[in-house]
Amino acid sequence: MFQVIRFMFLYSFFLVACQPQISINENDSTPVHSGDIGPTKEPRFSLLEPDPLANEPAIRLSFAGDTMMAGRVADVVEERGADFPFQDATPIFKESDLVMLNLKTTISNRGASQQKQYTFRSHPQLAAALKKAGVDLVSIANNHALDYGQPAFLDTLQYLREADVSYVGGGVDKDEAYASKTFTAKGKTVQFFGFSRVFPLADWHAGVKHPGMASAYDPTVVYNHVEEARQSGILQIKLQGEEIIPEFIPMMIELGTVRLANEQQTEVIMDRLQRLSIEGLWNRERIFEPAE
Repeated sequence: MFQVIRFMFLYSFFLVACQPQISINENDSTPVHSGDIGPTKEPRFSLLEPDPLANEPAIRLSFAGDTMMAGRVADVVEERGADFPFQDATPIFKESDLVMLNLKTTISNRGASQQKQYTFRSHPQLAAALKKAGVDLVSIANNHALDYGQPAFLDTLQYLREADVSYVGGGVDKDEAYASKTFTAKGKTVQFFGFSRVFPLADWHAGVKHPGMASAYDPTVVYNHVEEARQSGILQIKLQGEEIIPEFIPMMIELGTVRLANEQQTEVIMDRLQRLSIEGLWNRERIFEPAE
């Protein structure tokens, strides 16, 4: 039904930005691009100095993959109840400060199946089951969000709101689809965004007074929205076969410009990320390797 991915970092993620951030080299407005390392200044703190975040409590963020109650899962739910698919994941979720998963289905009893190979529609009880399992937030930015058209998509949003499960990556219009959701965990503000680069049909894009999803086809649009959160990087989750590969891309926002971190800034960011991460280490390619 879904895969659980757990990270415990005190840093920002793809679609997740943590505040407050320590800004490095804030007065240097020199653009830096991949492969073009410009002049740098000394960071505000030295790696030899005590890290102000080192003694702060870890935040446990749990992420789960594709989730639905359609197809064969629907048969199991009918026989054993809506809570059954979550019975092993619920204890993990309950121990987490924040839980986010990918809602790869509509939640509705209506709508017409779209002209695509696979379409998923789940019973409205899924929304309440998510909340009971400990899910705080779902992304609806994926290739099944509008499988049964706008009526079912709007039902999905309504059922999630009624169950008090937040969502990102889609909405009743463009403003809601591109908006973030903010949570507080152990004194830290964590901000989530959702975007998709898979749109089976053109009218799945959110627009003015048009329900749909937030698009990531234009990276500048993504950066402009994430900019408000002053993120320190993007965590990309890649799926290669059965292997899940988290890769961190250090970035900076300075003087209103979003850009790749330069070499010195990358060193500082990755050093802190390394020391504040558990259950694994980041290698030289900035890919997370879980501890054995």
